[in-house]
Amino acid sequence: MIKRLFLVLFISSAMFSSVINQIVISGDITTDKETIIKMLSSSTGSELVTENVVDDIRRIYETGLFKDDITAEPVFHKDGSLDLVFYVAENPMVTSIQFIGLHTFAAKELMASMDLKENSVLDYSKLRKDIRSINSYYQEKGYVLMNIKQIIEPEDSGVLIFVINEGIIEDIFIKGLTYTKDFVITREMDSQAGKAFNINILKEDMRSIYNTGFVENINLEPPQAGVDSEKVIAVVSVQEKRSGSFQFGGGIGSTSGFFGFLQLEFVNFFGEGYNLAVKGQWGEKQTNYELRYQNPWFYPEFFGPRTSTSFRLWHTDGQIDEGQGLKAYNTGGEWTLGRKLDKRVSIFGSAKVNNVRAYTPITEPVTGVSIDAYNIRSIGAGMSYDNRDNRFNPSTGEFVSLRADTSLKVLGGSVEYLMTKFQAQKYFPLSDNFALGFKGQADAAVGTIFDTERYFAGGSTTVRGYEDGTPFGVGGARIMGTTELRYKINETMSIYGFFDIGKIGRGFAECKVNSAVTPGTSAFRYGYGMGFKVATPVGPLRFDFAWGDGEKYGGFETYAPKQSGQMTVHFNIENSF
Repeated sequence: MIKRLFLVLFISSAMFSSVINQIVISGDITTDKETIIKMLSSSTGSELVTENVVDDIRRIYETGLFKDDITAEPVFHKDGSLDLVFYVAENPMVTSIQFIGLHTFAAKELMASMDLKENSVLDYSKLRKDIRSINSYYQEKGYVLMNIKQIIEPEDSGVLIFVINEGIIEDIFIKGLTYTKDFVITREMDSQAGKAFNINILKEDMRSIYNTGFVENINLEPPQAGVDSEKVIAVVSVQEKRSGSFQFGGGIGSTSGFFGFLQLEFVNFFGEGYNLAVKGQWGEKQTNYELRYQNPWFYPEFFGPRTSTSFRLWHTDGQIDEGQGLKAYNTGGEWTLGRKLDKRVSIFGSAKVNNVRAYTPITEPVTGVSIDAYNIRSIGAGMSYDNRDNRFNPSTGEFVSLRADTSLKVLGGSVEYLMTKFQAQKYFPLSDNFALGFKGQADAAVGTIFDTERYFAGGSTTVRGYEDGTPFGVGGARIMGTTELRYKINETMSIYGFFDIGKIGRGFAECKVNSAVTPGTSAFRYGYGMGFKVATPVGPLRFDFAWGDGEKYGGFETYAPKQSGQMTVHFNIENSF
């Protein structure tokens, strides 16, 4: 570091006891000389000590402002005193700071975090700190392959240059694909060739790919060297799900009763990401036929990336609702157009046509419950926020959605109404296999709604612990909440405990409102219990063993009175939330 130190200084200090008359900083510098003198160990009026002078040279160098050929020399006077002279050469001026190899951040963004500024002396201490700061800036944001290759010092030009390699992606290799087209996977990724390798973005990309439902497992492998030695190839390893399936079987559900079904489904039609399914179900309570189609990337060149479309056609003969057991012919279709604004926020619009025809018009003279022919012609819109780690079996993150649907006579509907739905879910990971989940939901209608369109509470899909088909309330507004503590045994099976609570009200709707609440007691009803879930090709099979609050329910309209508090078994092919 120090190229030379005049030996006469040390010889003199060993032979004589000399007092320092003054300290002189010699050199053409812009740095305040008095500031330098104040930081030295040697001082005016003190004796010259070799160790102090050596330390003073080190201190001057460590300011970072001077070149490493710092020297010290004593100048003796006749009275035996001396002047201690330090010869220094200041580092060049930095008139401009430039970066070569930037793709991700603007130069101003990096310079804002630096201590070294333009139009100042090159300060090596600040430069070393700035190198660490720039590296940390990239690392904290996930650019783990970035490195500063070279620093070109100003010298005569006055330009300080940082040569940076951000770890640019040359290509993305999807390992393990046999049926799915590469673009179906890579279009879900924000990581692209020409962008810098970012571990955080790639992890988010893997979440997006997994949530397409096309893969069973996904892993990020170490990047490989590209053809260009300064670039890398990102490697993502996947295990594909079966793209198509033909399923048949039967069973019993607490809502549907005994049933048999046939289903042909392609979750990744032609390996291009389309979803197509045809299903027929014949059962004790209803016969149902359904056709579904979904395209998650619908004309991106026209609508933009991540625009989806779907339609659904159905015909149901039998029970047409979940909770009230009303029977009719229900034929309809729904079309939805959605757009992901980013990987978490989505918006959508929909249109629905629904025709309901009763077997025979029914009006209960005592309860007033009726069902007759009616038409629904509705349009709707909504938005959602979703950052769950796994939409099929989440353990962390949030999901929030809001939607509104309106039926209008001008569109051919029998009545006019507005129905709104708000839903929020939150998940907390407690350990590798334990997770705590919360769900809140609020529904409200404005206008006239038919008896078959009312909200209900009590049963396997609302508040468990009450028999399906006998709700504890029906009306024009509903609020519900659920808490579940889940334990994942393996990838296909989990167990959980739960607590549900709900309430039915009128809201702003013109409809009949009934509940089994005893006058003077809380309108909120609750249920609790435990259950287990098994993943199958037809969907998650859920078995719930639940108890209600111990009070009576039913006993209004067409529902026989029943007593809660006894164990009720619910069976469904779906997630609770």
